[in-house]
Amino acid sequence: MHSLFRGIALLFGGLCLLPSYSHAEDCQVSVSQPVVDFGRFNRTTLKAQAQQLMLGTRNLGLTVSCPRPQDLTLFFRAPMLDGTRFGLGDQGSYSLRLEQAQLDGLPVELGRLKAPGQAPVASGPVLDWLPQTHLAPLRDGRLAQGRLFSARLEVQGRADAAVLGKGDALLWQGGGVIEAAGASRPLELQAAFAPVACTPQLGNGGLVGFGRIPARQLGQDAGRSWHRAVSLNVRCDAPTRFAISARDNRPASVRAFPGLVNGALLFGVGNTRAGQALGGYAVSIEPGAQGDGTSLSVLQAQANARAWQAPSGPAYLAPDRRLLGFAKAAGSDRDPSAISHLSGLLNIDLFLAPAGALTLDEEAPIDGAATLEIIYL
Repeated sequence: MHSLFRGIALLFGGLCLLPSYSHAEDCQVSVSQPVVDFGRFNRTTLKAQAQQLMLGTRNLGLTVSCPRPQDLTLFFRAPMLDGTRFGLGDQGSYSLRLEQAQLDGLPVELGRLKAPGQAPVASGPVLDWLPQTHLAPLRDGRLAQGRLFSARLEVQGRADAAVLGKGDALLWQGGGVIEAAGASRPLELQAAFAPVACTPQLGNGGLVGFGRIPARQLGQDAGRSWHRAVSLNVRCDAPTRFAISARDNRPASVRAFPGLVNGALLFGVGNTRAGQALGGYAVSIEPGAQGDGTSLSVLQAQANARAWQAPSGPAYLAPDRRLLGFAKAAGSDRDPSAISHLSGLLNIDLFLAPAGALTLDEEAPIDGAATLEIIYL
């Protein structure tokens, strides 16, 4: 009988453990925003910092509540990228930070633990929530128990700069589970990348005609010039920072015109059948270009050095691959603005060699060709 009563006492003792397990299960973890959406980005809305593209920062409210005081150590269970960040899709990442912690309505510090119940390896009012580590409320440097814990959870997203070279739309998704006191709450994160496309369009399909120019209209001893203008429109899927550059498709047929035009600005227009260069043409943007209904200032930069400045004269496109950008505010110390629609005029000035320098025993076609390129900034 004695051993039987002891067995019953042990059974009852086991049943007495159930309420303790039950109140841990009654704890709740909540976040003010269970889905963190960093938004939709393109090449020009992403900001680079140390070879990373900043997706932004979101602040959430984090709360853990229990019916009885207990250990409220927190853990975030999620795929890690490295020792400081968690993975967000194939080429994204995010970090977590906890601050403004309170326990039962009173401010507390935070401690970073390698495992629950261990002494903190770092402490302070603000702590990064590193992968594979726990965070817990502290009072006087010691782990503190309570019924209600609250804090602000900062989530910062980033992406690899390599995504700027992607031609396809991307969706970064990730997340994990916040665990505390036997309870849990999922946290989801997402961001989208869509490569903006800008399409240039020239009037008359990009064909600039000068008609038939009789040899008698050429100068005898000096070059002469003819002028045309053609409309330019650039339409983008979304406001985009871009520049325009040009590539000469006839680079071997440029003739210099000292004293008349800077030879570095000229594109080739072909040769006579005797192999003589006919001349060249220059392309500049007429002042008064519009961007989304606003007057634009033209800026210039070298292709390998993005130091933007206002040109001292006409804004020329040239075979040296210089860039022409567009700013909504005047001044030489600004960068190009993000615009959706550029409209303006291109001035085309054709220069032909003097008749005395050419063998014109048969018709010579004026055959210039250049390619305009959109450079995303």
